[in-house]
Amino acid sequence: ESPDDKEDDNGLNLFGFGAQWRFVDNSDWIATASAYFQHQKDTANTFIGEIKAGYKIDRTTVYGLLRAGYSVLTKGDIYGAYVEGDGDYMMLSYKTDVNDIFHLEGGVGAFAVLNKYFTLNGELIYGHYDWHNQLNFKGAIGWQPRDMFALNLYGMVSLYDSAEDKTIA
Repeated sequence: ESPDDKEDDNGLNLFGFGAQWRFVDNSDWIATASAYFQHQKDTANTFIGEIKAGYKIDRTTVYGLLRAGYSVLTKGDIYGAYVEGDGDYMMLSYKTDVNDIFHLEGGVGAFAVLNKYFTLNGELIYGHYDWHNQLNFKGAIGWQPRDMFALNLYGMVSLYDSAEDKTIA
């Protein structure tokens, strides 16, 4: 491998789908349960369950969340950063001899309705991700032109990661 090797795949590398059930929705409170499936090409299939409960303040909802995820590895029994090149590969492995991964997250968030079609969302999330813990901030903007369809674009930044305290064995 050389420093110039890189992974260059065309096509859809990540896709998913999900469903949400709003089981409480009145003038003050809202609560939802959600389930998602996410496929990452040559990496994993992930199943995620989530519960959110929030208090409505005008056009903004402040909420708490609990999320659990289970991933089944689809390419071997190791995961990490992986790059192939000229029949060889280079890998920074996070964990070996593993077939599946479990993670758990909890956090707080705020969801604001800007107008009939657009929303803003922010979440502060603390999670346990198999071999490390992390504190993240996630921001999103959403567009919902119809009752049964919405598109959300989001970004996430890590504020703390216990991996910085890990050492190579």
